[in-house]
Amino acid sequence: MKQTTSKKAERWRKKLTGSGVDLDMNPMVDMAFLLLNFFMLTTTLTRPFALELIMPAEEDATADQEKPAIKASRVLVLIPYRSDTVLYYQGLPDTDLKVLQMANAVAAEDFFERFKSSVSDPVVFVKPTDDAPYEIVVTTIDQLNNQELNRYALDQLNEAEVHLIRRYEATRRS
Repeated sequence: MKQTTSKKAERWRKKLTGSGVDLDMNPMVDMAFLLLNFFMLTTTLTRPFALELIMPAEEDATADQEKPAIKASRVLVLIPYRSDTVLYYQGLPDTDLKVLQMANAVAAEDFFERFKSSVSDPVVFVKPTDDAPYEIVVTTIDQLNNQELNRYALDQLNEAEVHLIRRYEATRRS
């Protein structure tokens, strides 16, 4: 039996078996690499944020240098204490410690604004306790920078301040 195929069927068979179309992939690969380069160059990567501290040079034990005297009325001592609490006193450490809640940003800003306006050329000492979290120290320094209180120093607690903290803790317990 003779098989008859129509011309239409032959055309379809020819298309299915191979059309002979050659795709050039080079332009597509070029576009892909151009887009990759474009997005790599225009995307800004997150840079790690580090707190910049300028620490004084080690003091020479033989050098007898006089430290400049600062009026006690110009001094504010901030003691980062626990998670969002900063203890403070103004002047000499002979008064009771007062509490500043750093979680309330508006109250903290108002406090620093009042201090800055009441004292000419203020000096701030930040003296964290050993138990103070790093975050509260950074938050305190950030608040000082935000309020443009640029004259501050990181220091260690002295004996009078340790005594004030113990007295504060005793009053909190009772």
